[in-house]
Amino acid sequence: MMKNLTNNKSSRNYFKEWFSIRKKDKEEKANLNLKIYHSIGFHLVLSFSILLCFVVFIGIFTYKRAEKAMINQYKSSNLNTIDMTSKYLTLGIDDVKASVFQYTMDNTFNRLFGDFNTFQLFR
Repeated sequence: MMKNLTNNKSSRNYFKEWFSIRKKDKEEKANLNLKIYHSIGFHLVLSFSILLCFVVFIGIFTYKRAEKAMINQYKSSNLNTIDMTSKYLTLGIDDVKASVFQYTMDNTFNRLFGDFNTFQLFR
């Protein structure tokens, strides 16, 4: 080891070689990176990745539209159900009113319960 340190030419050559190897390594890595970007495999992976991104985007967009449509359909069907229920109850109440009116106008019923005032029950 002492010999290598005392001999300046050999240590200089060693460092020159080491730096040249490092420089070559960097150039090879740069060339390798360029080769990767120009390879057919990279282009195929990139193309399929772009297509996959578009398909995912379309899927998300379609899902959101379907979700909004389903929510709107749910709201309108619930409103229809409530409306039809209120109409059904109104029909039932009208039927009860007609029956009450029929009973109050019926002579046989009045003869049977003539002196009895039905409004006294609720007082």
